[in-house]
Amino acid sequence: MMMRTAIIALFVVCLLLGGSSALASPVQVSFSALPSSVSGGAGSTVGWGYSISNDTSNWLLAQFINFSTPAQSGSFDFTIFNYPFIAPHTTVTLSYNPAGSGLAQFTWSSSAAPGTVNAGSFLLEARLFSDMSGTIDLGPVNVSAPYSVSLSPVPELPSLVLVGFGLACLLLVRKLA
Repeated sequence: MMMRTAIIALFVVCLLLGGSSALASPVQVSFSALPSSVSGGAGSTVGWGYSISNDTSNWLLAQFINFSTPAQSGSFDFTIFNYPFIAPHTTVTLSYNPAGSGLAQFTWSSSAAPGTVNAGSFLLEARLFSDMSGTIDLGPVNVSAPYSVSLSPVPELPSLVLVGFGLACLLLVRKLA
């Protein structure tokens, strides 16, 4: 518990220091995971897209993505993140695509216990540049977005029996028609 408090305190300090860059105006960058909550079954892979808004008069380059809380019963993969270079006063949005685009994906262990939930924040580290060439570095910007990933419950036997009965009825109706 004390370690978690220390990590959160360190994160807050980093956010405060990151906001005190060489810019005269406050940094206006927002970041969100789309959707913030996802779920999937044991052994499945689920993921998030993202939206990043750069409301500054400078260019924003996303440089690093990570997560705040150690994952339980699975693993994160950030190789699908494309590290966008975002123009001033622009929002970039990208949906998750299992074929390989989005913010991140999470693969559940096939032995994950029902009811397992991972929750925390995605941490985006970026830098502001004065122009599109990226030659004049104006400093870091660190923003976060909450996430959660939960293990879908396994259907109970009565539910499976009802589904089977419904399929049998559909087949019977089809044969009679």
